[in-house]
Amino acid sequence: MFVKDNPKDSRFVNQAELEYINDPTVAVGKEVKKTETGAVRYDKAIDKFIRTRIVKPLATNSEVLRSWNVWACALGYFFLVGITYTIMTWIPTYLVHVKHFSIIKVGLVAAAPWVGAVVGNLLGGIVSDKVFESRRKPNMLITAISTVVLMYSLLYAPSDPTALGLILLMAGIFLNFGYSMFLAYPMGITTKEKCPFAASIVNTAGSLGGAFAPFAVGVILDTFSWDAVFVFLAAISLITFILVMTMIEPVSAPETTAQNQ
Repeated sequence: MFVKDNPKDSRFVNQAELEYINDPTVAVGKEVKKTETGAVRYDKAIDKFIRTRIVKPLATNSEVLRSWNVWACALGYFFLVGITYTIMTWIPTYLVHVKHFSIIKVGLVAAAPWVGAVVGNLLGGIVSDKVFESRRKPNMLITAISTVVLMYSLLYAPSDPTALGLILLMAGIFLNFGYSMFLAYPMGITTKEKCPFAASIVNTAGSLGGAFAPFAVGVILDTFSWDAVFVFLAAISLITFILVMTMIEPVSAPETTAQNQ
């Protein structure tokens, strides 16, 4: 009723958008220079930092399975979803047994990360499109490194519900600032036909992370304390940052376009 089966049937899709959907090749700007190794050189320093590259889209299952970029994205998403599910499943317990909040305060404070999630997803999309000009990797890096800081800061979490709620609100915003980019990333390095397969690898890893992290936190709490939990969450977020740093920021272009630059 609300979403058409084909974009061409939607009155909200203009001709330029339809052409992009049917041939989703990102045009390479005039400021790009291609080297013999396939690297691209931009005027902007950010592209050097995030390792922007012209890539030939992965066109077979074998190419997808052999791509480190796909697996690095999947592993990063594994840890990131793990942190999200830990917040979902364990923070209420933490608020009751450690901070000794009443049930009503637990409900209000535990809701803060998910209010932040709404803001973070919207803000992340706007920043990625408008500020970073459709680059996805910067958002992923910001999410990973900010989550390291925010998870570690919970070691010194205040007992005041308002202050703790603000910390968890910020955690929700920054955790979700680049959250959706992990699922969008495969679209930039695969053909349209193989994007579902690459996305399924990333999504499966995320589901496994959602199962793994809450279990790991339970084991940690049986042996250590909540301080160890927050160090663990900060550590896996740091691992996510390192994994994302090893990935490229893909710029897809037809061979003819790449050769003409």
